[in-house]
Amino acid sequence: MRPDTDGRSCYCELRRENAHSACHRGAFQVNVPEQLPESPFSSGATEQLWLALVLYVGPWDEARHEVLQAALTRLCNEAHAANVGPERLLVVVKAAWAHVPGIVKIEREQAKRTFERVFDTCVETYYRGV
Repeated sequence: MRPDTDGRSCYCELRRENAHSACHRGAFQVNVPEQLPESPFSSGATEQLWLALVLYVGPWDEARHEVLQAALTRLCNEAHAANVGPERLLVVVKAAWAHVPGIVKIEREQAKRTFERVFDTCVETYYRGV
C-alpha cells in the first residue's frame, strides 16, 4: 500500500502514476461496505479485493486490471501462507463480487464475462504462486 496525500493508505497499488492519480482525484471513489463477507484473509486484503472489483466492473482497461492483479496477488499470498486452498479463495472472491454496488444493474452477459475474467485471473495468480 502506498500512502495517500492525506495520510490514509491507498489500496489501488498501481504501478502507473497517472492511474494512481486518477484514483485520488475521485474518479474511482467508493464507500467500502461496513461488513464484507467473513473470510480467512486479512481485512485489508479483503477490502483491497472489493475495491478492485468495484473498479473492474467499469469499462476494461489496463489500469483496472493492474488494480485487480495487485489485490489478487495479495490475497493469493495470504492464501499460500495460511494453507488456504483455491476453492476457499474463490468463495471469498465470489462473495466480494456479490457485494459490488450496482452489479445487478449490469447486463447479465457482461457481468458473466467480467466475472469469468476475475475468476481466471484469480486461478492463474494462485497457481503461479505455488
